[in-house]
Amino acid sequence: MESILARFRRPTPKPYSTPGMAGPDIISRLPYELREMILAELSLEDISGALSVCRTWRSSWLDDGAWLSLADRWFPGLAERIRISTGADGGDAATAAAAAAAEAAEMFRRALHRIQRRTSGKFASAFQHTMCLECERFFELDKSLPVAEGGVHQFEGLQFSGISTRFPRFMMYNSGRIAWWPEMYGSPFFAIVDDLCTKMRRAYLFPNNGGFRQGYKTAISSRLFVMCRGTTVDAWHFTLNCLRSVEIPEEFDRCIAEGERILLISNNGPTPEKDGTLQRRYKVDLATKDLQGSGDARFAFNPHQRFGTHRNWASEYGGVKRLVGDDDFLLFVDGGNYTAWSFGNDIPEQPLDDGQMRWWKKLR
Repeated sequence: MESILARFRRPTPKPYSTPGMAGPDIISRLPYELREMILAELSLEDISGALSVCRTWRSSWLDDGAWLSLADRWFPGLAERIRISTGADGGDAATAAAAAAAEAAEMFRRALHRIQRRTSGKFASAFQHTMCLECERFFELDKSLPVAEGGVHQFEGLQFSGISTRFPRFMMYNSGRIAWWPEMYGSPFFAIVDDLCTKMRRAYLFPNNGGFRQGYKTAISSRLFVMCRGTTVDAWHFTLNCLRSVEIPEEFDRCIAEGERILLISNNGPTPEKDGTLQRRYKVDLATKDLQGSGDARFAFNPHQRFGTHRNWASEYGGVKRLVGDDDFLLFVDGGNYTAWSFGNDIPEQPLDDGQMRWWKKLR
């Protein structure tokens, strides 16, 4: 009888142990010099396997002294590059140099862990969210963009489609930023861009839209958010946080953004192309594939690809559910809701639905 009842007992979860709570293991007891000798004898595949054993082993093998040799073995010159980017050689005081060295080591650890998770298909964190303007507790509205340049600082005075219930629509994703429309058909000139890494929300309103609800074309890249209508092209720069507008001599059918460059595709004839400053103009002959003055484009623009660049991939299910992603994030969009998985620790951990989605939990 006791064995039968044991089947119906709910198993007691094991207490979660952190590296600080656990006792010292065999790797952490080894002196630094001995660990250096062991790493010199191991191959890169063996080192990758040792780093994947547990978090305690990763912390022991990737301490502030060992990461330099590992970085040079995997990518020659990477350690020097990280030193320059963090300013490890520019500090005069010993404390500043130590802080810069610790920052460089942490940068290498984060990059290496992200590569390991991506190659093994494991995620570091995930969270669920609903695309809405009211009762927002995750994203903070950025009000640094002036209203005259299309920035939106409050949502109360905006006129949508005249109905109380709005139907948000996901449109684009690129480099950890989600572009969606609170009311696509009622106000196609009003867009929201949420940054998963910084938890900042930016709202854009097409200047001088005149209330027109048709003819808008949009694009997003790692640097720009583009909204066009007719012959007017408006581009907002994420880093500079400013608006640049330009008038194109002829109407076009499609716009694609890559970095700080915008490609405008027309029906016939040459295609004008603009860089991020929207000052220089190029002519692209699609028939001969002659890119005059834009050699770094590398034919990365694909007119038939819906979500950004050649590094992004997407698929649709019934026209409602979409799966998009890149090297950093993976998103599953279902109507006005989405779930975002991260290969790094960019998304703060939040409680997830523990009903039927246990594998969405944060990986320890």
